[in-house]
Amino acid sequence: HAMMAMLAVIGLTSATFLRNQAYQTELSIWKDTIVKAPLHAAAWHNVGLSYVNLGRSSEAQPFLAKAFALAPNDPHMASAYGSALLEAREYELARKHLTFAIQGNPKDHVALRNMGNLLLDTGRGNEAIQYCERALQLAPPDAELEMSYVAALIVSGRLDDAIKQCQKTLEEHPQYLKAHLNLVSVYSQRGDMNNAIEHLKIA
Repeated sequence: HAMMAMLAVIGLTSATFLRNQAYQTELSIWKDTIVKAPLHAAAWHNVGLSYVNLGRSSEAQPFLAKAFALAPNDPHMASAYGSALLEAREYELARKHLTFAIQGNPKDHVALRNMGNLLLDTGRGNEAIQYCERALQLAPPDAELEMSYVAALIVSGRLDDAIKQCQKTLEEHPQYLKAHLNLVSVYSQRGDMNNAIEHLKIA
């Protein structure tokens, strides 16, 4: 069993390494492209996304900013730049670009999700709910997004709805830590310590 576990870990590590190699190659290709075609907005955008995929979001921001500067009427560019600004906690500027992105493409579930997270981060849970709900309707199933929605529900005092969403998420992902921790929070707020302790044990 220990050997199988080790092989599983090695397998995951190898997959990550190969994926990083792919993103590094992608990054070098797009960097070469912006040298040869400096007015190519999509190339700047793709350099930024390559940095994001490598977990280097702070390095992505200037490239995504340049992409938006080259294509200021493109909601897709605004969405990506808004996401980078949110990551950097530049909330006012992020909101401006995400609003523009959503107005230009109301079905952009990534921009909707990021706007929900921005509103949550800035203490506006009631407003966040509508963006999270719209994102959930448009996005592929995503437990992380579902937990953003739950956080907005909890902040807004809609505890019954938060429980229902956590239970729905756990039907698909029984070991999902954030769902169990959110249930601990909700049940504790309601004084239901038996259920709170049960989910705390699982967590």
